[in-house]
Amino acid sequence: MRADIAILVVDDDVATRRLLTAALSSDPRYNVISVKHAEEAVERMDAGERFQMIIGELPRVSNSSIIERIRSANGHVPYLVLSSMQTDESVARALQYGADDYLQKPVDLKELRRTVALLLSRYGVTDNPASIIQVNEKTRMAGIHRSSSVRSLGDGTFVELTAPTDPHQAERFQRFAERLLSASLNEKERHNMHLALEEILRNAIEWGNRHDQTKTMKLSYCLLPDRITFRIEDEGQGFDHAKLRDPSLDPARHILERRASGKRMGGWGVFLTRKMMDEVQYNTKGNVVYLTKFLRRNGDSVADDTDLHDAIKMPQTLPAKIVSRAETAPGSRHKNAHVKS
Repeated sequence: MRADIAILVVDDDVATRRLLTAALSSDPRYNVISVKHAEEAVERMDAGERFQMIIGELPRVSNSSIIERIRSANGHVPYLVLSSMQTDESVARALQYGADDYLQKPVDLKELRRTVALLLSRYGVTDNPASIIQVNEKTRMAGIHRSSSVRSLGDGTFVELTAPTDPHQAERFQRFAERLLSASLNEKERHNMHLALEEILRNAIEWGNRHDQTKTMKLSYCLLPDRITFRIEDEGQGFDHAKLRDPSLDPARHILERRASGKRMGGWGVFLTRKMMDEVQYNTKGNVVYLTKFLRRNGDSVADDTDLHDAIKMPQTLPAKIVSRAETAPGSRHKNAHVKS
């Protein structure tokens, strides 16, 4: 198989460059080139070389524009940041500078390969050079109106990302949140937070902005010593969240009502989010959601250990006709379908 996916590694440590090159070159699709400094990377791109992914160190504050310089010269391709320190500030800065994901050194090579494959997949990069050209232009256009900011709030950090209505940007925000909290939540809590963010972010894209890429999303978090609060805002008309009924109280009625109204199956997203996060609040209009998760930075979890299977008190059986109709309804999806109303 020909190596059609060019990956550039930028690191001033020769041992790290050799390790990353050897680890990624084991995949025959990858052609890995390494350089010592970002300036050298820009020079090679100015000379006509093109790469489908960049892996580099977290830029110093004095050199914070290097990611954008590389993307301006090469095209808007995935950028994976590596850093010897993983702090709240370093993760926030990586997000602010436009990185797509973040890994701490020394890098777990299995996680490195998985992350590289995931980012290439998210950008639509395959071993077909034509698809690489197309995705560079598509993602470049999607990133035109993107901006981000980081502010210190006493003993906390506030980060805000403004982005077009793009699932890629929502996933990027979600990945950084999970990296940020990897040591502060147990596996179950991380899983629940992942599902909750996914539900609300997809609601903002699908039901808020209606997939309109001329509209923006404001995705932010405020990290304090004992909690993190996410704020997700869309430009949609909002909705009256107080009128949402708990679908678990009468699942059979819920299924029939959605089918009768022409809606696809689902309607559990907001209810599940309330079970998975410690606090969920909406603004009056219904286009801004605040999700709070308490942290266990002292080693003790303060989160509710309620199991989702216990929270969703589904009846043991449903009438066969209802189940059959739900499974075959037009536009039906899996049981965790992302719907707002």
